[in-house]
Amino acid sequence: MAYKNSAKHVVAEFLRTNLTDPRSRAETVESDTFSGTGASQTLTLSPSNNAYCITSVVDAGTTLNKWEDYDLDLQNGNVSGTFTSGSNNVVVSYKNGSTNWIYPNLAKETLSSTSYPRINVGIVSDSGIRIGTEAGTPADIYETIRFQVDIWVKERYTYSDGTITHAGPHLAMYLARQMIKAFEDSIGELYPLLHDFELINLTDAKWEVDREVFHVIVEFSLEGSSVAG
Repeated sequence: MAYKNSAKHVVAEFLRTNLTDPRSRAETVESDTFSGTGASQTLTLSPSNNAYCITSVVDAGTTLNKWEDYDLDLQNGNVSGTFTSGSNNVVVSYKNGSTNWIYPNLAKETLSSTSYPRINVGIVSDSGIRIGTEAGTPADIYETIRFQVDIWVKERYTYSDGTITHAGPHLAMYLARQMIKAFEDSIGELYPLLHDFELINLTDAKWEVDREVFHVIVEFSLEGSSVAG
């Protein structure tokens, strides 16, 4: 399944691109070089199972727009699009590492302390309406998707952003605010798939006894036309 076909995978990839992992588990940026053909092609990355997000695709010196000029399939580790014909003229840069920290699935109860901080992206609801017809053909469905992002942080883990040292509930709230800032500053990276970020709710950090973690929930909505592709 291409990640373009799943809104929560798209958002998870966006957050991996724009947030910095306090533990630097997947912050190593590497690049692969390819030769464009001038026709539709698929570029397979060398660590096909460890590319956690695409940070840039540069074609003959021009930086392309994600989701607009090319598509991603991180499950199979490739980028697809039409690239300028040339020799070693396409450079794909991506983050990889030992493991990830932002997932489109819930955290298991048995995770070790080094698995935190951890972020989960989920969908609360997805509603839509067909926006008329076009030349006798049914038009796209305009969707409003409500997301829930869960942020978990261990009690005694600390992280310095270079100015302030964050720990416990303060680190969980810091990550939540960094996520909101990413949407404020870089929402254009999701276009044309998703747009119009609206913050619905941000809870204060709560202590979860069973996991011994602080937990923050962020709810927001994004809109898009026929997000399933």
